[in-house]
Amino acid sequence: MRQNELAAAAKAFLLDKPEVSAKELREHLMTIAEGLLTEPTDDYWNGVEVAVLEDAKANLRHIAARERLTVEQQAYIAEALKVLTAGQRRVDYGDASGLLEFVASGRPSGPNSNDYDDNNHTNESTLSDAVSILKVEQGDDPVDFNRLTDSVLAEKALSLKKSSYADLRASLGSVLRYIPDGMDIMNRAEWLGVRDAMVADGLAYSTINKLLTKSKMAIDYGLMNKQLPNGRNPIERLKLTKDAESKRRAFTDDEVAALLEQVGHVDSADSVTRKWAAMLSVVTGARAAEIAHLTKRDIVTIDGITCIDINENGHHKSVKNKHSVRLVPLTTSKAIGFDVEEFFEWVSRVDCDTDAPLFGMTPAAYSHWFNRKVVREALGDVQNVSLHSLRHWLASRLKGRGVALVDAQGVLGHSSQSITFDLYGKGHAIGRLRDALQVALSGEFIQ
Repeated sequence: MRQNELAAAAKAFLLDKPEVSAKELREHLMTIAEGLLTEPTDDYWNGVEVAVLEDAKANLRHIAARERLTVEQQAYIAEALKVLTAGQRRVDYGDASGLLEFVASGRPSGPNSNDYDDNNHTNESTLSDAVSILKVEQGDDPVDFNRLTDSVLAEKALSLKKSSYADLRASLGSVLRYIPDGMDIMNRAEWLGVRDAMVADGLAYSTINKLLTKSKMAIDYGLMNKQLPNGRNPIERLKLTKDAESKRRAFTDDEVAALLEQVGHVDSADSVTRKWAAMLSVVTGARAAEIAHLTKRDIVTIDGITCIDINENGHHKSVKNKHSVRLVPLTTSKAIGFDVEEFFEWVSRVDCDTDAPLFGMTPAAYSHWFNRKVVREALGDVQNVSLHSLRHWLASRLKGRGVALVDAQGVLGHSSQSITFDLYGKGHAIGRLRDALQVALSGEFIQ
C-alpha cells in the first residue's frame, strides 16, 4: 500500500462516492489491511512507513471532523483508524497480529473485538450495526492516549496553521510509540516510565521535553472537555532539567564517507531519489524539512550558478525562521561524489508537478529513513548523531577551512543573506557562497 493510495482512500470512498454502500466500504478497508500486512517494510521511503500512516490517519480524522458523512461512513473511519494503527504496530514492533486478526476474521481486533461478533460488515450493514461500531469507538470505556490524540487533532485541524498542525501530529505520533497498551494516562508513575523509555532510546533531552509538552497539552485538553476524570495533570513538572541541552555532535569525515558509501548503493529509482536527497544534505547543510520541501521550481540558476531556493512559497512549506529563507549554491565535489550537472539532469527527468515535493516524502519520512536505516547500517550503534549532524559537519568544515563567518552564515541560514547581498551584490554574493562551499568540500578526506 503506497502513500498515494493511502491518501486517496478517504477521498475516493468517502467524498467522491456519497452513495457508496457499507459493503463497498468494508471491502475497501480489507484491501488496505491486506496491503499493510503484505507490503515490504524495509523500504522506509515509499513503502509502509510510520510518517505515511500518520498522514493517512490525519486525513481521516480531518474528514470525520469537517465533512458531511453518513453513519456508515463515520463507522468506516473508526475502523480504518484501527487498521492503520495496527499497520503502525507492524512497522514499529514487528507485531502483525492485529492485521492478521482483522484480515482473517473480517472484524477489528483488540480489547473490544468481542463487541463486534454480531456485526459482520462483509455483508450489508444496517443502521444499528453502524451505530454499534460508533458506540464501541466512542463509548464509556476509559479514554486512552490514542483516542485522546484523535480528539485533539480533529479539533486542532480547524485552528492551527498547516505547519503547526503537522508538528503537533508528528509529536503526538512519536509519543504514542512509547505508550504501552492499557496505560492509565492519569497516572504520574506511568508517565515517568514513558519518559525513562525515551531516555533509554537515546532521544535528546530537548526532544523529550518537547514531546512531554505536547502530551501535557493533550491531557489538559482532555481535562477541559471532561474526557478525563477530574484531577491534576500528571505531566506537570515532568520535563528534564539536568543536561537538557542536546548532546548531538557533528559527523566525522570518516563517518560521512561511510554514509555516502551506504547511500551510493542504488538498485532502483527510489534508491536513486534517496541518494540525491542525502547528497544534497551533505553539500548544502540544509535542514531535513528544507530538503524535503524542495520542488522542481526551487532548483534555479543565478548568473550561471545552480542553486536550491529555500522558501515558503507553497502551502506545504515552512521554514524555521526568517533567516532560513535563502539561496544555497551547488558545487561539484569529487571528494563527495556530487556532480551538479548530473543532479540537474536527474531533476529534469523527475516526473512530478513543479510544485510537488521533488523527493516525494515528508520531513519525518526523510529523517526516519536516514536515521533508522542509513546511519545504523553504515555506522552501527553510534551515539549522538542523526541527519541533522550533517549540518553540524558542514558548519565545522566551513569554520575549519577559514571561511568568513558572514559567508558560512549565508550558507546555513544562521543570519539573513541580505547582509551578504548588501555587501557584495546578489550575483557576486552567490559566487562567494559557492566559493566558500568549494573550499569546505574540497580535499580527499574520503578514505
